[in-house]
Amino acid sequence: MTNKKDSYKKLHLVKVPAAQLELGMHVAKLDRPWLETPFLFQGFPIHKQEDLDTLRNICEYVYVDVLKTHDLSHDLRTNMIAPGTPTTRYENTTSVEDEIRSASVAYQKNLEEIKDCFSRSAVAPTTSRPNWSSSTSRSVWIPSSAIRRP
Repeated sequence: MTNKKDSYKKLHLVKVPAAQLELGMHVAKLDRPWLETPFLFQGFPIHKQEDLDTLRNICEYVYVDVLKTHDLSHDLRTNMIAPGTPTTRYENTTSVEDEIRSASVAYQKNLEEIKDCFSRSAVAPTTSRPNWSSSTSRSVWIPSSAIRRP
């Protein structure tokens, strides 16, 4: 049976040829045992050119932890995770202040709907259920807000 922690780690480890390594990448795993290398730690960010050159000289490939690699551009990180996938750039179309106002109004409306649903269900006979469908159509601000301001 697969360990959940191991499965999670595999999701963000990307096999990278040593020739394509760059400063800022976080090396998590090598193509050889760590004890056969001059590195003191098992897993480290590449901060020095000397470490980059050493990795290129002793390894054919390494596994880079994408989540711990902070110095890469968004496009390069995306390309490491899913090569060939076009990157999507989102633009904010409304201000944060406008979204907060909209969210506050929607929150109040949704809160009132929830209270109404609970009060209707409390007084409804156990053999019948309140009609919940009328409540769901009013709460569409959330997806549209995510589209306006991802």
